[in-house]
Amino acid sequence: MKRTTRSCGWARLAASVLALVLLPAGCARQENSKTMEDSTPSETTGAAVPVNGGKSLLWSGTSLEGAWFGFIPSREPENFAGNRDDAAALAKAEELLGRMGMRMGESVEISSTEAGNMEQAMASMWDAYLAGSDGEESLVKERDWSIYASSLGQEYLSPTEAEFFDRLDKLCLQYLSTSGLDAVGNPDSSGEQNRYRIGGVKYRDLGMSSQEAMDLYTWFAYTSPQYYFLNNWSVWEYSSGIFYPCVYEFAADGEERAKITNELFDKLDGWIEEVESMASTAYQKELYANKLICETACYNYDALESDDSSSPIWICQSLYSTVMLESTVCAGYAKAFCAMMNAMDVDATVGLSTNHAWNVVRLEDGNCYAVDVCWNDTDGNPPYSVEYMNIGQGIMSAENYRKESHTYERPMAGWIPAIAEESYVPTEKDFLQSGMPGDGTGRPAAPTNVVAVAEGEGRVSITWNPVPGAAVYDSCAYTDFTYSEIIEDCLYTSSADEGAYTYWTNLREGATYYFGVRAGRSVNGETVYSDWVNFSYTHTGEARSQGPAAPANVRVAATGEGRVTIDWDPVPGAAVYDSCAYTDSTCSEVMEGCLYTFPAEEGTSFYWTDLREGATYYFGIRAGKTVNGETVYSDWVNFSYTHGETAPERPAAPANVRMMAAEEEGEALQVWDPVPGAEVYDVCAYTDSTYTQIAEGALYTDPAEEGAYTGWTGMRAGTTYYFGVRAGREIDGEMVYSDWVNISYTHENAR
Repeated sequence: MKRTTRSCGWARLAASVLALVLLPAGCARQENSKTMEDSTPSETTGAAVPVNGGKSLLWSGTSLEGAWFGFIPSREPENFAGNRDDAAALAKAEELLGRMGMRMGESVEISSTEAGNMEQAMASMWDAYLAGSDGEESLVKERDWSIYASSLGQEYLSPTEAEFFDRLDKLCLQYLSTSGLDAVGNPDSSGEQNRYRIGGVKYRDLGMSSQEAMDLYTWFAYTSPQYYFLNNWSVWEYSSGIFYPCVYEFAADGEERAKITNELFDKLDGWIEEVESMASTAYQKELYANKLICETACYNYDALESDDSSSPIWICQSLYSTVMLESTVCAGYAKAFCAMMNAMDVDATVGLSTNHAWNVVRLEDGNCYAVDVCWNDTDGNPPYSVEYMNIGQGIMSAENYRKESHTYERPMAGWIPAIAEESYVPTEKDFLQSGMPGDGTGRPAAPTNVVAVAEGEGRVSITWNPVPGAAVYDSCAYTDFTYSEIIEDCLYTSSADEGAYTYWTNLREGATYYFGVRAGRSVNGETVYSDWVNFSYTHTGEARSQGPAAPANVRVAATGEGRVTIDWDPVPGAAVYDSCAYTDSTCSEVMEGCLYTFPAEEGTSFYWTDLREGATYYFGIRAGKTVNGETVYSDWVNFSYTHGETAPERPAAPANVRMMAAEEEGEALQVWDPVPGAEVYDVCAYTDSTYTQIAEGALYTDPAEEGAYTGWTGMRAGTTYYFGVRAGREIDGEMVYSDWVNISYTHENAR
């Protein structure tokens, strides 16, 4: 069903042109206060424009080139810029090479006596389990465990290898799906990781050596990530020719393992459901899974400090570390992505080099491509990239650090499919997001979360979230606040492979500049572009450290009389969290004694007490991290809460809200990411920039199944409008809503 467009005829808004302030999706809107000592007000709009010698750069009778003399923003490197960029590239390579944490465990020979004792103990446990449960499992939830495993590359296994692979699968499935089998421990083992063993499988009858069995077992553990309790170590006994996988100590007890299994896969299935609700093609599923994993998990650099059997590096080889601990290394990223992709019917496996793990995915075109979620995780703001998404051999081999870290390790090289020479080019179908309208051109989405950061005297860097499917980015500098004319020689195009980043130099202290960025991609041999995202920037001349991402998915729930608990998703790289209570709904003044700071390692939860029944409170949460001895913060995420004995869980607020001009004059689209679990969306238009009063007749409710967008009509070019959107769903017969997410938009003529 086509979404009805909304008329903006309900009010005549002032036709002033306001600078567009770009905030990360999900953050609270804050007033933009800037000190502009070297700017002068425009007579017509009050907007600040750069000045030179105390005069406006837009005075009449003077050429633009002359007006900008000495202060035209430039992309030409200054004397230090080239070295700085080279150093940045080198630093990036060193950082990525520092993320090579895949470790292959050891296989230790044991005596026939020890093996016999293990066999007897395991047989007794199995008999007791069958007798006590009548073969019916009561603790582990029933699932189709095979959906998480990879079949990609198994066609390269020999018949004997395939048989050993099958034996391992049957053994591990017993321990995954039942609670009655404990691992057998040996306190006298040579190391912590080979202390707990599960039932064995024969290998010598297949003509295999113990080393061949170990190699295949390693490959099995990576391509069967559902067996999260396997720790990559093993023991074997020669005379019987039996191979025994080892498990983590936390999973040794059967009943404890059953609880962990239920919690882990409930959480993982929730991730998968969330991705599938927003994606339809394999490419879209990759993008959303990559985004979710990177936003949730952090790279555990501390685990790299030691490789001994007691080191946390071993727990980080598991799916458990990514999903439950949310702290892992490359192996954990690869296993989580492998499990999610296969569960969504996208063929994926794991690539292994000497000490690095990544993924190989087969897409609809029949080719295989490299995906490295670990290297896509920035642990910053934004918390993810798509630079290492569906890479071909040509690009992967272009730099030594990429090639060396992504060269298949033998003998696994014989089982991992080769990747295509060229990287994957998304199709128009890939680009059209589920729940979003398309204009039939295959244009990419506009960049979001655009952030400008001063990097020193005369220089600013600009970053944004990577745009799915983008091949290039254009960045420009405009002559003035109307964003209608680009300064001569101030339009630059860069490859999306180089990152979602640009910089400008030769900026003057205190001057305000007007920049734009857009994404482009090739469709049928022609480059098509997103809308420009334009914004103003007043240069401070002082380098600022960029704070962490703002907390996302904030949840509020009454947890007893007078008490409320606030939870949020972990913020990558955060060292502390601040929580506060405000005096009123403006969220501008913190109550005395109501600002608290606590270490991020204590968790992502905070509670308030002494709340009155029926009273409404206003809270905020932000993340902080230490950079060069200084604490830098994210934006505050502010929200209201009305206290009651119980509070139904509200849906998350819409994220990535953006506006774009439609085909017809006077029309625009308001678009956002689909909200998991939402049943309706409310959209509105406000009377002004305070976002406090909805214009008469400008509040609409639409079923979420119709898509995450709406249309507005009757808009005048050059006029700024103020919109909002929130998600809602019914719980126990009552509608509950997310917070409003508000956005301003200055309308341009139809494209």
